Amino acid sequence: MVPRFTGWYVTISWLTTWSLASCASAPTPSTVPASQGDRPPITAVDSTVHALTSPLDIYQAGSIRYDYRLTSTVQAIAGDSIPRTDSVRITAVLTATFNENPTQRSTDATLKADSIIVAPHPGSTVSSSLQTQFVPLRVDRSTGRITSPRAVLTECTQETQDIVFHGDEILPTVLREGSASRSWADTSTSEVCRGGLRMQLARIARYRVDPSTPTRPVQTTIIRVADVRVTGNGLQWQQPVQVSGEGAAVDTLFVGGIPPRLRQLSGQSQLELEFHSPMRTQRFLQRSVTVITARLP
Repeated sequence: MVPRFTGWYVTISWLTTWSLASCASAPTPSTVPASQGDRPPITAVDSTVHALTSPLDIYQAGSIRYDYRLTSTVQAIAGDSIPRTDSVRITAVLTATFNENPTQRSTDATLKADSIIVAPHPGSTVSSSLQTQFVPLRVDRSTGRITSPRAVLTECTQETQDIVFHGDEILPTVLREGSASRSWADTSTSEVCRGGLRMQLARIARYRVDPSTPTRPVQTTIIRVADVRVTGNGLQWQQPVQVSGEGAAVDTLFVGGIPPRLRQLSGQSQLELEFHSPMRTQRFLQRSVTVITARLP
């Protein structure tokens, strides 16, 4: 049996975030424009209010909820006798809770993802619900980096149910004094299991404060450009499979409110993956659009 590789959608938030974005050949940033849209309201205020120490200190104690929406289209570009396109839509409610200890440099946070719905096609009546997920995290407030170790996959088979969210979807690496430095970079690695394939994602994200943003704004606009490299292997239908690919994403982040929080993220990503087995080589192009919006209290 010659397999058609399936079940490999990946979050580039980042993870996210790559957030559940795809894996695609790395285009130049100009080919993946950020979705600008209307600027979100910045009047939302968390129930726990702290003195504003920095317009980018988004990790202060309190909680905030988000509506998450990702739409992804996967197109076979080589190796399929019949060209085809698949799509998936993922929606969820994400809650970030921060437990600040003023004597510590780090903040403990928890991501709760519930109401997770995965629909195979836009407008399809066939969908599946996933159970609520909890992800404990530790964040360095000065650098914005997640310092807690990521969970290690003990096994990866076609039956493995890997978690969908990892926390960085709504916890970008925002440098607390970024409004002064105006730009910074972050590198990260992660591992996911999709369709029996264990994949390693190496990501470089570059952030810059929008030049039109004043030094101490009510709302700060941050542009994030990320490149990702994917490698991995595993078994599908009793055949060894190797996977490799590259991708890129551009996101626009809006930070504001008291205390400051990520209020909205919108972006596009593109990823190209190649799957190679003894009987077949296939290439796929995945394009994804992600919108994350904070809920008003």
